Amino acid sequence: MQLLDLKTKDLWSGKFTELKSKLEELEVQKCIHIAQHKWTALKEIPRVEALIFGAWNSLPECYCEQVVLPLGRGFGGSSIFNGMVYSRGNRKNYNDWAEQGAVGWSYEEVFPYFLKMEDNRDFEYLANGFHSVGGPMSIEKPRYHSEIKDAIFEAVEELGYEVVDPNGAQQTGFYDFQSFLKDGQRCNTAEAYLVPAENRTNLHILGNARVRKIIMDGVQAAGVQFDHKGSTYEIKARREVIMAAGAVNTAQLLMLSGIGPKDHLEKLNIPVVVDLPVGNNLQDHWVVLLNYEIDPRIPTVE
Repeated sequence: MQLLDLKTKDLWSGKFTELKSKLEELEVQKCIHIAQHKWTALKEIPRVEALIFGAWNSLPECYCEQVVLPLGRGFGGSSIFNGMVYSRGNRKNYNDWAEQGAVGWSYEEVFPYFLKMEDNRDFEYLANGFHSVGGPMSIEKPRYHSEIKDAIFEAVEELGYEVVDPNGAQQTGFYDFQSFLKDGQRCNTAEAYLVPAENRTNLHILGNARVRKIIMDGVQAAGVQFDHKGSTYEIKARREVIMAAGAVNTAQLLMLSGIGPKDHLEKLNIPVVVDLPVGNNLQDHWVVLLNYEIDPRIPTVE
């Protein structure tokens, strides 16, 4: 095992793409960003990355045999191949987290960061007080406009339903969604945060590396162990370790580091550092797709 002498690096990120704003606030800090793959032009094609970089397969559950969970193993994480739909989530979810002890995660507390992130390019959304401009993430409507969409919205209003902003005051209703797009092309977090910061002298970007575990000093994260080009390295952090490896891999890394359910870790001969219910209660969002047959003279996307 080789030990990298990076003691001057005050921040470490396992897969953290939103570094730019952090660096602007802490100009003197040193950072290293590690991801399993590098940049790729295929990120512009929806879903292709999932086919190349693999996926997790869930265990069978009561409502389905198996669910495939694509992995965003590259700079930008899953934002390099996701559906690009801009949805913040419901305010009740954030408030529930805060009530359960997640300090700082109420809707009122996270809302300013949504505004800080946005560069909303659709002016009709800016008047309601729930959006902003000038942030790193470009938000706009998809440029394709189906003829049938206008007819649907007219029918919705005639029937007394509301057309709403899904990220506004209320989310119940019909809406014309926005996407993470810039001039009609995908805007992922790597392009928004990492690319503008990649030439900073206090940022190191390391691709084709896989994190093995977090190095612990008692119950304090002290660094990271990772594989790169056939060798294993350790990086010691002077200030903090930031984990952002996704909903599945973040939990996996914590458990590999000894933070997780005691019974489960002991079965795998992993020394227990902290007995916590890591990995429990993963919840994905439901999507119900409704298919309709329409007049063949109306153009659609297939």
